[in-house]
Amino acid sequence: MVVTIEGSPVTPAALATGLPTATAYSISYGSEWRGPVSNVGASTFEVLGHTVDVLSTTLIDGVVNQYGLIQAGQYVEVYGYVDQIDGHIQASRVEVSNTQPSTYKLSGAITQINRVRRTANLGLTPINWSSEVVLPATTTENDFVRVQLNPTPAMDVWIATRVQLLSSPLSDLRDDHDYEAEVQGSITNFQSNASFVVSGIPVNAAYARVTGTLAAGVVVEIEGNVRAGQLIASKVEVKSAERIESQEFEFYGVISNVRAQTFQVRGQTFYYDSNTENNYLLQRTPAPYVEVKANRVNGRWYAFEIDLED
Repeated sequence: MVVTIEGSPVTPAALATGLPTATAYSISYGSEWRGPVSNVGASTFEVLGHTVDVLSTTLIDGVVNQYGLIQAGQYVEVYGYVDQIDGHIQASRVEVSNTQPSTYKLSGAITQINRVRRTANLGLTPINWSSEVVLPATTTENDFVRVQLNPTPAMDVWIATRVQLLSSPLSDLRDDHDYEAEVQGSITNFQSNASFVVSGIPVNAAYARVTGTLAAGVVVEIEGNVRAGQLIASKVEVKSAERIESQEFEFYGVISNVRAQTFQVRGQTFYYDSNTENNYLLQRTPAPYVEVKANRVNGRWYAFEIDLED
């Protein structure tokens, strides 16, 4: 799931075998799309005419746990990042059900707004609403919105019961504090390499180290500080699908439950093989405290390196 966490500064580990810690003050999460499956392909499918891109790192859960088992006519809830340029969502998690939900959900750039007729398009999907109050008064062309829909269309037009204009989660933070932040999301409004918006968050990257080509719709990871409602970036990195699939994660803890192809650290299962560097550490007695470097592939963690942590 894609989550937003507000919490305390990170406290370094007190011992070499410990972990850095922080206290979360709030954790919020939410899916982007919910609806029926159609047009299932090799690595994509559609929800209400919108394309879902499935990566090797995408977690499939629910009545099936593999992408190859998803069928047209089932229902999904999709978490991930929406590209406003092509309208696709890069899925991080897909929850599959055989039961129709009470409401559908889509998000993306809203266009062709007609307040008189109460109509607009979300990508190529036409929507309608029954009351002017459903559409926020400040909504303009190409704004990023999240729309809740009645699951029964009227003459091929989906009826919106709620339209939410994306707002910055930084607006509730106190201006007299200097907050550390790490953000990953899609650029929803792009003015220049020095000024853009990520998932509703205004970013000042005038003095940031930028890796990759910035543009509207691309997914980025940003490190920096929050001041007066802006994220002042020190580092901006473009996260392409290829980079996400090859992304390295680090885990720390004591090795346990070693099997022929798997082992565990802190209850998390890792797969390994003869190519895993330093896999001889799995046979040590007593079990050592290690750092495991791993990639997420086809819903599994694959350890490519194991190192002793002194």
